[in-house]
Amino acid sequence: MKLFCLVIFVLLMINGYLSVYSTYENKNELKEWISKERIEGFGKIDHTFRIGLFQRNLDSLEELFYKISDPLNEKYFRKYIDQEKLTEMIKPNEEDELKIRDFIRSKLNIPEEGKEIFDRNVFHLYINKDYMFVTLPISQIEKLFAIEMNIYIHIKNGRTIIATKDEVHIPSNIPIKSISNINDFLPNSIRKYLSNNIKVLDKGEDITPEILTQLYGLNKTDSNGNIMIVRGSRVENVPQASQAVAEFQEAYFYPSDLTLFQNTYGLPLLNVSNIIGINAPNYGYLGEASLDVEWITTVGSNITTWDFSFSQFDMVNWAMNVTSTPNAPLVHSVSWGGNEKDYKLDYLDDSNTEFQKMGVLGFSIFVASGDVGTGNSGLFSCNKFEPQFPASSPFVTTVGGTYIDSGSTEEVCVKFSGGGFSNVFSVPDYQATTVQNYLTNNAGSLPAQKHYNSSGRAIPDISALSTNFVTIIEKANGKLSGTSAATPVVAGIFSLINNFRWQGNKAPLGFVNPGLYQLQNVGYDVVSGENNDPTFCSSGFESVKGYDCCSGLGTPRFSDIYNYFMQQ
Repeated sequence: MKLFCLVIFVLLMINGYLSVYSTYENKNELKEWISKERIEGFGKIDHTFRIGLFQRNLDSLEELFYKISDPLNEKYFRKYIDQEKLTEMIKPNEEDELKIRDFIRSKLNIPEEGKEIFDRNVFHLYINKDYMFVTLPISQIEKLFAIEMNIYIHIKNGRTIIATKDEVHIPSNIPIKSISNINDFLPNSIRKYLSNNIKVLDKGEDITPEILTQLYGLNKTDSNGNIMIVRGSRVENVPQASQAVAEFQEAYFYPSDLTLFQNTYGLPLLNVSNIIGINAPNYGYLGEASLDVEWITTVGSNITTWDFSFSQFDMVNWAMNVTSTPNAPLVHSVSWGGNEKDYKLDYLDDSNTEFQKMGVLGFSIFVASGDVGTGNSGLFSCNKFEPQFPASSPFVTTVGGTYIDSGSTEEVCVKFSGGGFSNVFSVPDYQATTVQNYLTNNAGSLPAQKHYNSSGRAIPDISALSTNFVTIIEKANGKLSGTSAATPVVAGIFSLINNFRWQGNKAPLGFVNPGLYQLQNVGYDVVSGENNDPTFCSSGFESVKGYDCCSGLGTPRFSDIYNYFMQQ
């Protein structure tokens, strides 16, 4: 991973021990978690944590990722590898795994005759052998790391986790890269604009399936003159012909609402065929997941749809579950994100490694750019703009937001559309020329340079409508807004193309960004609007001709996207 800034890693040695911090180090956020009194029998509860081992050949993985994704690379383009070859490329040294097992057994005083049973019940290797899942009673975890664990509750949303605020120390000779689900208090995903009855954001027409399909050219006329919606081919257990949404933090949906939505708008009846994780709509938040499933099945019409749903917003865990699930869909819509600055660099790099793995296997990831405009790291003033992650990752396709007024065909970039530049990741080669032209040609209208890192990865890549999407929740009609609406729309379009490519015996799309930036004209160039949403920031990035950091390359016209990506 290329970083535009110099990062010096210092190993903190304490009495021969290496301090291993988990995935989160923003101590201010810890104030939002309070511990609950330990319940009786707490120490006997089984808890699973994740150990990251040192992978090999990560530079080669990134290089292969870009070769496979580049339409101009005739030798490697869309020549995906399988899990076996991926594992052979990056798997850690076998001795590392043995050392970790020995360390844990020794600390817990496991006798020689009990090792086989202990290992079978406690250790589980991830498919690529670079992560180890360890399941132990909490009391044994506390003994292992000399910590005290508790149940913590988030004071704003009531979410609970089992964790410790203690630091975890590992002997320096034990080859552990990271430990997760012990003392990581991952940031909550920001869902600022995703709720019913939003008045301030009611700009634009109410978006129904009919309006959206007409605007983006997803309808066609059959031989009898009837208007038909472009539809995929519904098949089971074919990853390339399927699509999925990602949900976290108790975001659930009622399958009956999806059926009612499809009946109401004359769509093909297609429920979510597979749920990996949990869907408990009687107990969770219904807005996000309902919006996702109703609109990805609207655009990715008639395409088999899955839901990957987990309690904690952890992109590493999500990616690992996707790639280890047999016949998992290849197109994924992720309408979630948190402030890039709130994540430790190690966690960002681990996430990007998982995204690269997905890319060389043929997966396509579409991520919402966020609903806070440019973002702002200042408290009572406009300081450094703050992008969202995973939107800022160079290895995903990031989706911004627009709106359209009633009776108009001209889209406007909405003020909350997440956009700007990463403060961590440098501009990737696939967008370098486009971004440099944008900065040069629009120097006079850009925000003050002090607010953003112009050498960083620029977002978004593409946009779509994002306000006033009709949604049915608990049998009631409502309207939802956010790039959370735009993302399943764009993902659904590429699901259709992936599906059509499968029907034509063509390889799946994989990572589409190099192709998008070579295409440039994705459909509609958004030339008005500005993402000046954050408090205390008077200006953001304006939409201009060509690429910009409010609407990206523009919004999709299905025929343009289809013709380009079907030819390859």
